[in-house]
This record gives sequence, C-alpha cells and structure tokens, in this order.
Amino acid sequence: MRPGRFSGSPAAPQPTASASDSAPASANSVAPAAEGTPSQDSLEGIPMEEMTNQPVPVQMTQCLTQHAKWIDLPAGKTSGDLYTRIAAHEQELLFLLPDEVGGFDNVNIAAGPGPRGTVGVSVVGFAAGGNDAETAWQALRAKSPEVEAAAAAIEAEGASFAPRLVDFSYATLCKADLAVTSLWTSNDDGLTSVRMDVELNRIILGIDAALFSDSYRQDLLATAPAGVFEFEEVQ
Repeated sequence: MRPGRFSGSPAAPQPTASASDSAPASANSVAPAAEGTPSQDSLEGIPMEEMTNQPVPVQMTQCLTQHAKWIDLPAGKTSGDLYTRIAAHEQELLFLLPDEVGGFDNVNIAAGPGPRGTVGVSVVGFAAGGNDAETAWQALRAKSPEVEAAAAAIEAEGASFAPRLVDFSYATLCKADLAVTSLWTSNDDGLTSVRMDVELNRIILGIDAALFSDSYRQDLLATAPAGVFEFEEVQ
C-alpha cells in the first residue's frame, strides 16, 4: 500500500471502537480536519453496534482510526514528514467534503526538490451522465475557501491532482464498512474479512463459500446501497 492512501486492511470483528488500535501520531504535525471534528478520544466506549447511528464525523474518525490513517496533530504544528503533511490535508478535505469525495491515492510521491508526484482524488460523479472529473474537482475546490486552502496546501508540497470519478463517497463507504462489521460481530458464518478499499471504491467482503449462505449474503447487502460490496472467496 502506498503511503497516504485512505484504504483499509482486512479487519477482524471488533466489539468496541477503540482509539488504542490506531497508529501513534507524530509529535510534529499539522492540525488536521475541519472545525468540530472529533478526536480519537471521543470514540472510547462507543460499541461498534452503535457506530452507524453516530454523526458522520464520528463515523469517519472511527474508519480512519480503524484503518490506521487518522492524524490527530497539535494545532499550529508542521511535520517534517512529507507523507504526514500531505495526508493531513487529505484528511481535512475528507471531512470538508464527506459526500463529494471518495478518498485519495498518493502516486509516486517523492521527497526532495522538484515535482513530488500525483495525488489521485476520487470525486463522486457519473461519466455516463456527462460528468468530467477535472471539472467536478475544480467545482468542489471553489465550494469554500477552506476546501481551496487544503487543496492548495497539497499543491504547495509540489504534488499535482489527478481527479477520477467514482460511485461512492468516503462517508458512504465508511457507513457501509461500520454497518457490515457491526453485523459481523454477531454473526460470522462464512464471513472471514471486511476491507474498505478506497482505491477500488468498494467494500471487499472475504467469504468462505462452504459456510456462507445466501440468506446471510442478503442480510449483508441490506446494510448498504447496491453496488458497494464485492465478495471475494477466501481459500
């Protein structure tokens, strides 16, 4: 996995959402997301079964923490690490545009002088409907000064954006991930893994075909919009 991609690894069912599972934050960092974004501490003690009823910022904080991509850094600080700086601004954009952006993929980001590489940004839209990814991204940047500032901060690091259109927003993927994981905690018959893959813009469900029933499949599908899940047989 390239540094900076907001994508998950296969997860085991967890009874509670704990901040203790997240990667430790750097001491030198950037204040990340939009004002009002909860910190990791606010997740302590919230059962996974209740996560789908939480506000979107709480759900997204849980997803970023769960997949070790949450950056909770002191206000006014900057990081000496290029990936941390870029990821902090990407995280800010996710919270500013939870229903419009599906995530980011840092492609060939290199330290040192000169161009740093490309940040792939997934924009929710439909190519068949005449949407153009670049036009859609520029429209989102013009949506508010905060969005433009976060995007410009990434460009200031020497990286350029490569927009693409996707079906689902990060908030939708996150809610689906939490909903299916919640169901998994009480019924794991044939379900072996849950992975939020932001690059694929899908939730990948690993299954044991010998144990996995059609009725359980329907229960899982009912937790999210059509098309969010892809099933992957695990040997």
